[in-house]
Amino acid sequence: KNIFKDVDALTLKNVELTSHFYRNFVKRTLVWKMKFEFAYPNFMMTKENRDVANRLEKYSTLDNHLKFKTYCLKLLHLNLNWKNKNYLNKSINQKKIFFQETIKVLDTNNILTVKTNY
Repeated sequence: KNIFKDVDALTLKNVELTSHFYRNFVKRTLVWKMKFEFAYPNFMMTKENRDVANRLEKYSTLDNHLKFKTYCLKLLHLNLNWKNKNYLNKSINQKKIFFQETIKVLDTNNILTVKTNY
C-alpha cells in the first residue's frame, strides 16, 4: 500500500488499468485517498484553495475511490496547466461592473475605487 504513495497519479491510474487485482487492491486499501491526503494536506480547508475546493465538491457524492482519484487527477492537471501556462486569459469590461466608479488601485486581492457621480 505504501509503495503507491510515491507513485505519481498518472502512473497509479495506469497501474489500475493493468489488472483487476491491482484495481481492487487500490480500491480496497483506499490508496487514492491516502495519496490525496499526503499530497494535498488540508486542501479542502485552506482559504487559498476555496475556489478549487468548491469546484471539486460536485464529485463528493462519489465513492471514496472515485472521489479521491478524481481529486488527484484534476489537481495534477490543474498544476500542469499552471506550470505550462496553459490557461485562458480573459479580459473583462470594467465599465460594466464599475459603471459609476473609477479604479484607483488594482492588485490580485483588492480593487480600490472612487465613485465619480452621486
